[in-house]
Amino acid sequence: YVGTGQFQKGISVLIRLRGQGRENASVENLLAQAYAGDGQEGQAFEALRRATAFTPKNEKLYLFVAGAFLGREEPAQSLRVIELGLQHLPESARLHYERGYLLSMLDDFDGARMDFERAAQIAPGSEIGYLAKAQESLFGGNLAEAIRVARTATAQGKQDYQLLAILGEALIRVGASPGQVEFAEARDALEKSVAARPNYASSQIALGHVDLLDGRLKAAIEHLETGRRLSPQNLAVYSLLAGAYRKSGQPGQAEAMLGILAKLNQEQAQRIRTAPGDSKPIPGASGASRGEQKPQAEGMKNYRGSGSRFKRI
Repeated sequence: YVGTGQFQKGISVLIRLRGQGRENASVENLLAQAYAGDGQEGQAFEALRRATAFTPKNEKLYLFVAGAFLGREEPAQSLRVIELGLQHLPESARLHYERGYLLSMLDDFDGARMDFERAAQIAPGSEIGYLAKAQESLFGGNLAEAIRVARTATAQGKQDYQLLAILGEALIRVGASPGQVEFAEARDALEKSVAARPNYASSQIALGHVDLLDGRLKAAIEHLETGRRLSPQNLAVYSLLAGAYRKSGQPGQAEAMLGILAKLNQEQAQRIRTAPGDSKPIPGASGASRGEQKPQAEGMKNYRGSGSRFKRI
């Protein structure tokens, strides 16, 4: 149930198991994911606390629960989970990378840079090390370096879907256009990324942009709508969809996308004006106040959307 998004059914089953004396790390892990996916923050962190008591060194525990929060477009809560994990696994390259990514989503680029660099130091030459370097360069606007790192990694056989997405996105952002070798390279990378992880919003949106540039309007709309479903708060997808619908002779749909974009911009402005103070910390998570949500920097992230970056059990 949890893996298919049927969170309330999953919670009912898991609560019964707990009541039958079968409380263990797996049950509490799944409960934390289910509560997070269902929007029950307090219950999620309580189940996470229980799971951590069983297996504090289980890296995947933190990744899965963080992923459940991120699936609800809650990067600040995901950050709290990852920071708790780093209390127990301070040398985890993956957790440092994920914290860097989440801090980037929350516009703390200085903090993100430190975590990306730490991840690359802990695991140099590894897939996660390359990913950290490429992501740092992309978020920092150094597109040439992001392309170089991603190309080096893929040439070494590292076909991570996020690295491929970064390569494709960066090539398009530096101006690759139909008919150029770089444009074909971008398409190939993004198609491989989508094939490897269809529910990664960034790849779907970037591939939709490629199709739009290439005049493949039907395919563009399909990929962009998929990206919108996966990451409905992603501002970039709405302007791209508006262009795709307009070019395909659907002005009504184009106006609808622009209307949603205007509403999201208004909501974002309202959040900025009424932003609360630091988030409430959870036991054992020093620095959890870093989870305070900040406005997203659309120009920096471009297509960067949450999608589903973490695998669930």
